[in-house]
Amino acid sequence: MHSELKKLSETKIQLTVNAVEEDLKSYKNKALEKLASQVKIPGFRGGKAPISLIEKNVDQSLLQTEFLDEALSGLYGEAASSQKVRPISRPEVNVK
Repeated sequence: MHSELKKLSETKIQLTVNAVEEDLKSYKNKALEKLASQVKIPGFRGGKAPISLIEKNVDQSLLQTEFLDEALSGLYGEAASSQKVRPISRPEVNVK
């Protein structure tokens, strides 16, 4: 992960965070683990199926939403602490 800080005014900053695939894999796995209990796969107890099977059987829009929540909160927290920024409100986020 790489983050860049740009000061827009006395009270506003722009924090740009670039994440590579290996940074995002852990957030995807966390999202899949959270959703595992909601997926029913024959032959497995609830939440005990392999991650690869869960990914194939979970609603993809739900996975995308959960993944974005996990990744944004984790990456934003890491970037804010690495740049020594103490946020006082929720960020405006643009995903590219």
